[in-house]
Amino acid sequence: MPTPDPRRAALVAEFLRTHDELSDLLVAYSMDHLAHSRLTAQQLRVLALLHLRGPHTPSELASVLGVSGPTVSGLVDRLEAAGMVMRRSDPDDGRVRRVVATDAAVDALRDLVATRPPAEAEVLDALDDADLEHLALGAAALLRVMRARAGSGAADRHADGSDQGSARA
Repeated sequence: MPTPDPRRAALVAEFLRTHDELSDLLVAYSMDHLAHSRLTAQQLRVLALLHLRGPHTPSELASVLGVSGPTVSGLVDRLEAAGMVMRRSDPDDGRVRRVVATDAAVDALRDLVATRPPAEAEVLDALDDADLEHLALGAAALLRVMRARAGSGAADRHADGSDQGSARA
């Protein structure tokens, strides 16, 4: 077994420490952003399921969420009134209705989950060109490895900006 490279181990440890601190700052920002959302936690769960796993029947949603049919019906009614979901006939069985996330839902999820701190541009502007280039190269390398490990999951589905799990047409 080869001897671990101490310089590499130190770089990995430093990256992980920095990542943890950045994550804490970003989570705090995101939690504050989520706290001001008009969507409830259950509504967010419904939208996330529909976005990540595609259309569901109301009974499938009830099962995954661990709630009753009437509860799901109310959630879907409110999300539909807000323009976040649509009920569509199943293409294989017209008697079955499926709940589908709309473009508005996908946009709302992105705004809530992937929102960047308002000062992000200022932070990046404070980096010199060499640091910014290293950051861009490192981020691209991490993305490449994560995509390779994700296989056919959500990371691949959205790598090109497409969104097969929503109602985008």
